[in-house]
Amino acid sequence: MTTRIYDNNPLAHQLQATVLSCSEKGGSWLCTFDDTPFFAEGGGQPCDTGTAGLANVTDVRMRDGVIWHTVDQPLTVGQEVLLTIDSARRLDLMQQHSAEHIISGMCQRDYHCNNVGFHLSMQSCHLDLDRELQPEEIWRLEKQVNDFVVQNVPVRCYYPDEHQLPTLVYRNRLERIQGDVRLVDIPGADLCACCGTHVMATGMIGLVKVLDAKRYKGGCRIAIAAGARALAEFESRQQQTDLICRLLSAKKENCAVAVEGRSPQDDVMEALLSARRGG
Repeated sequence: MTTRIYDNNPLAHQLQATVLSCSEKGGSWLCTFDDTPFFAEGGGQPCDTGTAGLANVTDVRMRDGVIWHTVDQPLTVGQEVLLTIDSARRLDLMQQHSAEHIISGMCQRDYHCNNVGFHLSMQSCHLDLDRELQPEEIWRLEKQVNDFVVQNVPVRCYYPDEHQLPTLVYRNRLERIQGDVRLVDIPGADLCACCGTHVMATGMIGLVKVLDAKRYKGGCRIAIAAGARALAEFESRQQQTDLICRLLSAKKENCAVAVEGRSPQDDVMEALLSARRGG
């Protein structure tokens, strides 16, 4: 049985491990180790990637309780290798996933809607709610989440014992979960069954931004970005705004008016004329 280091320490990005098995499959090799820092894809979250010695780890999956690491060259059974995950990728995924938990928990508690779908990739992150939120609710939720994040609340991932678990009220209480249930506890925001990796404290998430919200299957789908993703999205949109302003020879504060084909002087003139007419 492989020890999943990331369960209790998501900041452990490197460790020595022993190769337990290695077999060729389709031009790649599937390996198992006695310990691993690599998160296996699951719960809507992509796997970690990185290196195992000189080999590249390109995919990690769990099947029947076994964590299989796909590598691009063979490893020798019994040898010790240095396992190293892509730490930037891990941090990015932790930021998005933890932000989603806070949003989902607050939506259930304060906005009377439930998370019924979640998708996280290296390009996007969105969650589906079973009620449509109005624009003012989304704005208020976004501010609420960011106000909470900066409090740097500790995040705890743990396995409650069989006597404690039935007494707890948590999200994602699925009957199909077999074996031990891992809970992610963000006090004041969320308690949820989840196998993913999360930040150690909410301050690690940084900025949380709602990028889009639209109607979806009777509820709504919200696209979010956290941390470096949120900053990159803001920079991209700012560049687009700057380009539009240059093309229209307009100031940023007048960008929307310029796109409509009007100038601020037009609005002033219309107001004066309306005043004269008594409108």
